[in-house]
Parts: sequence; C-alpha cells; structure tokens
Amino acid sequence: MNEIERNIYEITFYTKEENAAPVKDAIRAHHGEVMEERPPEKVRFEFPVKKESFAFLGVFRAALAPEEVAPLTRALTLTPSVLRFLITTAKTIVEGSREERKPVERKRPPSPRVTSSEPEVLTNEAIEKKIEEILQ
Repeated sequence: MNEIERNIYEITFYTKEENAAPVKDAIRAHHGEVMEERPPEKVRFEFPVKKESFAFLGVFRAALAPEEVAPLTRALTLTPSVLRFLITTAKTIVEGSREERKPVERKRPPSPRVTSSEPEVLTNEAIEKKIEEILQ
C-alpha cells in the first residue's frame, strides 16, 4: 500500500493585513491542506516588529508532509506581508491507512504515598515536663 505520512501542524502568524490568503496560498502550494482556521484578529505589539506597531494574528491547522515544512518556512519568510510565524507539530496521520497514529502517552511512575501519622497530642502535664527538661 502506498502510504503518505502527513503531520498536523499549527501555523501561527502575524500579518500586516487582515487578509490571511498569502499564508493559506503558501500552505496549498506546498501540498498542504488547511484543516482548521482561526480568523485573524488585530493585536497591538509592545515593541515594533519590522517597524509595525500592530498586526493581525491568525492560526491555521494544516496537514503537511514533514519534508514540506522547510520549503514552507522559506516561502513564509519571503512573503512580505508576513511579519512573524511559528510552525509547531500537533499530531501525525497516515493516509491510506484506516487508523490515525496517536501520540505516545507517557505514564508517570506512581508517586510515593505519604502516610499521615496523627500528631501526638500532649497534655499540659507532658508539656510542663518537657519545659522542665529543657530548662535544666
């Protein structure tokens, strides 16, 4: 069977315009499929980024082959309307197979149980004895 492994990536970006089409076009040009899209929202920077004081923050979830990430990175770097971007891995799927690959869950070793011993209750007489012992 001819299986093509594709990962789900989350692409977060800042653009100069509210239009996110250049990023979506770059993803499609690199054989990617946009699966989820969060509409861009205007944000203000605390400091200028490429001489801009505000930008539009957008997020795409896209399925891409791992070997297409580096060319997509170069394409987004060269896109003038994209100020900054970040590509992170979300999960892996295999096309041509029925089941999705799931991330490996790491089990934590059981934490040691702390047995709570009840504090010793001291009577007034016992406290007075202790004070006398200390003062001697």
